[in-house]
Amino acid sequence: MIAHHLPLDMLVDHATGSLPEGLSMVVAAHVALCADCRRQVENLESVGAALLEGIEPADISAGAFERALRRLEEAPPAPLEAPAAGGVAAVLPFPLRRYVDSSARWRRAGWGVEEIALKLREGPHQASLLRIRAGRAMATHRHSGLEYTLVLAGGFTDRGAHYGPGDICLAAGPEHTPVADPDQDCICLAVVDGPIVLTGAIGRLLNPYLRFRARRAAGL
Repeated sequence: MIAHHLPLDMLVDHATGSLPEGLSMVVAAHVALCADCRRQVENLESVGAALLEGIEPADISAGAFERALRRLEEAPPAPLEAPAAGGVAAVLPFPLRRYVDSSARWRRAGWGVEEIALKLREGPHQASLLRIRAGRAMATHRHSGLEYTLVLAGGFTDRGAHYGPGDICLAAGPEHTPVADPDQDCICLAVVDGPIVLTGAIGRLLNPYLRFRARRAAGL
């Protein structure tokens, strides 16, 4: 049973289409797994549609319809959805599948932790799939911004709370050490809006590498 949900304001912003891509990805994936939040988003969209119907139509400039058609014709076709990477395909909700193609592979991101970086088209966020091996802990770290973690399979414990499939963990500021459940690997979606800072002697040595990876992922 899903116990940790997204805040209502994020669902509202998602329903109105005002979230940046990284956060929209998190909400769409959570909503695909959570019936309660899915109903809330559907209700919010219905309210928005009703409000739009009550707005007085505005005049548009001459030729606007023809210009819109030309732009649609000039736009490149949407790429076909590629199969997701390896065994992770079975746990990916539909909104995530287009971000993971058949060439993607898990890459080591720590002791007992692997990662598949997800490429976002726009916005300030960085996104990745993480696999934490059963019973292993991520390196202790803190965040310069916010981290949104959606559990897709397995589960983990962090700061006294347990998170299972469909749960959202919002982390900011103070250091923490998520630990995967002992009986199953934990696979999750992680979206951050600021660099992760490892703590401890070894962590401080690795931070320059993490900053380099973040800049490369952002295309800088």
